Amino acid sequence: MQMIRFNVSQPIIRALKLRASGSVLLAALIVLGSSQAFALGLGSLHVNSFLDEPLDLLVELSVDPGVDNLEEVAFGLASPEEFSIAGIRRLDFMDEIQFEVFFENGQNWLRIFGSSPMGEPILRMLLRVDWDGGSILREYTALIDSPVNGGQLP
Repeated sequence: MQMIRFNVSQPIIRALKLRASGSVLLAALIVLGSSQAFALGLGSLHVNSFLDEPLDLLVELSVDPGVDNLEEVAFGLASPEEFSIAGIRRLDFMDEIQFEVFFENGQNWLRIFGSSPMGEPILRMLLRVDWDGGSILREYTALIDSPVNGGQLP
C-alpha cells in the first residue's frame, strides 16, 4: 500500500490570512457604521376594530434603547409590485391607510388606521419600513371580527 502525501499548508495559511483580514475589515465597518444604523423591529399586531368599522390596528415597535428619533423612519404599505410578488391582493381601500407612531407606557407603537369601514373579515397587508440603516418588509394577517352584542353575535 502506497501512501500519498499532499502539502496543503500554504493554501490553508493563505485562506486563514484572508479570512482574518476580512473579519478585521468587517468589524471595522460595523464599528464605523454603527453610529448611523439602529435596529428596528415590527412586533405583534393588535386589532382594535370590527367589521364595518374604520380600520384601527396597532403594531409593537422594537427600537434600540438609545434611539429616540423615529421621525426619520418612513412607515407605509409596500408597493403594488411588492404585493404582487408576495401573492397578496392589494385592496382599494388600502390607498387611504394612514400611519402614526406614538410612545405609551414604555412602548413604541405604530398605529395603522383608515376612515372607510372595513368590509373584509380577513385582511392581509404588506408593511414597508425604510430608514437610513435599512428597510423591513413584513406581512401581517388580521382577523376582523364581527362586533359582539351582549355576548352573542348579532
